[in-house]
Amino acid sequence: MADLFSAYTAGYDRERQKFLKAVDLKLHFILAIEGSVTEVLKGHHYWNGDTRRESRKSGLAMLRQLCTVERKYRIGVWYCTSRTEMALKIQEYFLSADRLLVPSKEVRT
Repeated sequence: MADLFSAYTAGYDRERQKFLKAVDLKLHFILAIEGSVTEVLKGHHYWNGDTRRESRKSGLAMLRQLCTVERKYRIGVWYCTSRTEMALKIQEYFLSADRLLVPSKEVRT
């Protein structure tokens, strides 16, 4: 969550350039988030010394930004509940690309 909230708050211009470059190169950009939609909605809190701080952007604002980015730049936004789930999804995504390259067998009735 820390990476997500910092990259899409203070560093958003840099992230936006990545989307635009992917569009120009006709690449499919996927943003995999280690957290559920509900976790994003809760926002991000962090410690600065002994003081608990809250991200400048609310969880709802972040979720809305991600939905807008997904539609505007046609990128995939994946919410994953763990690194294990994220790794599995990435692996299966690339394996599906291989399956698409293999000619399908027609079913005869």
